[in-house]
Amino acid sequence: MPREESCNPLSVALAKPGNEPVSQTPEDLSLPSHDAGVLFRAEMASQNFVLGYWKLIVGVVVAGLACVLVYGQYTSWDKGRQQAYAADVAKIEIRVTEILPMLEFDPSQVIPEDLGKVATAAAELSTLGSVATGAASAEAHMKAAEMFRLLDNPERQLAEYDAAIPNASGDVVFAARSARAALLVDVGSMEASVQAWQELASSTSGYLSAYTMLQLARTQNLAGDTAGATTSYDALMAQHADSPLALTASEERAALGRTPAAVPAPAPAPEEPAPTEQEEAQP
Repeated sequence: MPREESCNPLSVALAKPGNEPVSQTPEDLSLPSHDAGVLFRAEMASQNFVLGYWKLIVGVVVAGLACVLVYGQYTSWDKGRQQAYAADVAKIEIRVTEILPMLEFDPSQVIPEDLGKVATAAAELSTLGSVATGAASAEAHMKAAEMFRLLDNPERQLAEYDAAIPNASGDVVFAARSARAALLVDVGSMEASVQAWQELASSTSGYLSAYTMLQLARTQNLAGDTAGATTSYDALMAQHADSPLALTASEERAALGRTPAAVPAPAPAPEEPAPTEQEEAQP
């Protein structure tokens, strides 16, 4: 007797042509062939690059690590060297620590032997500054300049400022440049002083800018450039109207014999209210 065919509708539907069973294997859940080809080619290209240039990649990584190590070692070495130079500066300075205050306030009481010690210390600091680098160099030259100032040697003092500026940073730069600009007046270089103050005024801001502009105006006035001094005073009052130096500039500008520029006046105090009848009746 022939075997009966299954009457299951699902079996009949799957048995029809074009209705093949849907597979649930991972192979059938893969990306389309064109997407798989792009991804496969990208993966193979990256693998080929790594395999072909792995030595170069390793070399670059090793070189980078070596640079970091060398930089760290150099930083540590330079820090130690700066500390050593600072210690050398202190050793030189301590030999004349007791002489410098007397030389500042009562030079007539300083004996020639002590003057020689200060001159020797100043020369040693200058030499140390030319050997040292960075902040230590600037410190040595600035201290040498101060000693030459006390020794009344403006030429050597000016040379120390010139040597300190390239290695200075932060506030030391302004201190050296402003001291140099003021000293140029003492050595008779008015034009150079005016130029130095102009350069310094253009590179500062806030109170330091107002201060340098005031010094610029004063130097221009000393040089006989009244018009330039007036312009500098006006610029100071316009750019730094809220600075206390603006009032100083206005007064000095008025002393030049010209009408001073307007300076913002302080706000007037509020008027007291008039007394009431009851307050007037009280004894």
